[in-house]
Amino acid sequence: MSSKENETLKNTLVNLTTEELLQIWIRNNSDELKPETFVAVKQLLSERNVPIPQQKIDKPFPDRTKHDGMPFFPTSALKLFLLSIFSYNLYQIYWMYKNLSFLKRYYGFEINPILRAIFWPLFYYDMMSTVKEFALQNGIPVRFSPGLLTLALYAYIILPIFLKGFLLLHMIYLMIYVASGSLFLIPIQRTINRVQKTICFDEHAFRVLTFAEVFIIFVPNVAFALVIILK
Repeated sequence: MSSKENETLKNTLVNLTTEELLQIWIRNNSDELKPETFVAVKQLLSERNVPIPQQKIDKPFPDRTKHDGMPFFPTSALKLFLLSIFSYNLYQIYWMYKNLSFLKRYYGFEINPILRAIFWPLFYYDMMSTVKEFALQNGIPVRFSPGLLTLALYAYIILPIFLKGFLLLHMIYLMIYVASGSLFLIPIQRTINRVQKTICFDEHAFRVLTFAEVFIIFVPNVAFALVIILK
């Protein structure tokens, strides 16, 4: 687009309010508007000293031939639950890292997958909201509330503060507490699985146990066994 065309386009948009320009930018509807329009809108917002917000993903899911047909990290809910238990919840970090890496690689999310995965409870709401938006845009029903589940997760995290002595004295309850941590990820995984089955179903991806997953289970259990033996 030449500078003259750009100025002409800006002149047609300059009378719009800042709120209207923001709506055009955020909605990112490329089916109705040309890419040049978004360039002009962004320039006008910058000239008005308005912070540029993140756009909605216009085409949220990748083309199968380009991205191997995997919108998110595929695994079964049962596998997520069991591997979280046998890895002492380390698998949850790996799970979050895999999903965030996809969002950064294919959709340009400006995030640090490693840090967000390590501190995943802080970004739990964002992840749930992203999965929910992707699903709804593709006509897939969503059966969870990001807000309510986030509140439940934080209640789960602070619970040991009040039950510390009880959990340490009753090992079986401590094991139940640890095991239940993955339950907060299962609603997301079930939605992801519905997305997978609708768009690019790959049954093998749900069954296979990767080397990384075996490693995540093996290392903490070996370390735990060594601690008991050497104690």
